[in-house]
Amino acid sequence: MEKQDFLQAPVEQTLDNIGFIDQYEIMSNQFNERDERFDFDNEKIIEYTNELGLPLKYSKSKEFFSEEVIDAFTFKFGFTIRFNSFEFGLSIINESIGVKTSAPWHLLIQLMTNWGKQGGVVAFRNYDDLEGILTHFVRICQDIKTDLLSTPASADL
Repeated sequence: MEKQDFLQAPVEQTLDNIGFIDQYEIMSNQFNERDERFDFDNEKIIEYTNELGLPLKYSKSKEFFSEEVIDAFTFKFGFTIRFNSFEFGLSIINESIGVKTSAPWHLLIQLMTNWGKQGGVVAFRNYDDLEGILTHFVRICQDIKTDLLSTPASADL
């Protein structure tokens, strides 16, 4: 498998434009402690992200995700929570320009840095941490959509 199988140029350019790696590092540095005894409510997560403007669904496979079609793009952002740690992922598809990016955020960071960075753990101890993480997550997702939709993506190919 090659880098372009997971991350195409227009999406990589967008991630670079929004400072994706820096934003992720800020989030993982700020939220890196977990308390596995803290029991969170899935409905509160959905409610809070809805308030932030990113409606989420919850699947039987314990994934939170949002899927939206805008113009020729299909955006899917999501995460799982295990042991009070997040694993984020995204899928961006626009077949008319050859974009089929789908990967966990950690892999995107590794691909963008030629395996130089791993991407730290994002974890939480309480609802304050959880809300902070979700605020960062929604902002990153919105930044990705805004940048990708405002850039003539076909010019990057």
